[in-house]
Amino acid sequence: MAYWGGEVASFWTKDPVLLSPLAATGQPRVIELTVSLALTRHSWLAGKTVVATFGRTLGCIPSKHFFDLCVATPLRPDSVLRVHSEGDSSFRAMGLSYPEGYVDVDIGYWKELTGEDD
Repeated sequence: MAYWGGEVASFWTKDPVLLSPLAATGQPRVIELTVSLALTRHSWLAGKTVVATFGRTLGCIPSKHFFDLCVATPLRPDSVLRVHSEGDSSFRAMGLSYPEGYVDVDIGYWKELTGEDD
């Protein structure tokens, strides 16, 4: 999160000359939003993500599902739940840890699924 623009602007960029202006643009932030699924074009993928997450709570090993939040209409100001800025304790905590019990289902389950080593 050293560069403004996320993946679109900087994910694959390695050239320091190109990254320099992105690093000077602003402060890293994580923005928590509440968004109705009716406003996103990815409600089906969001549903799959929720079902996969629930399945993991039951001990299942579903594929990891995720989606990029994309809305077609402006969000209301009250959609912003919280802004976590670099320097805030909450921002630091997000970068140093995952929620208790978090398991990355894409790491280490190949043997359970196929019987073969990773």
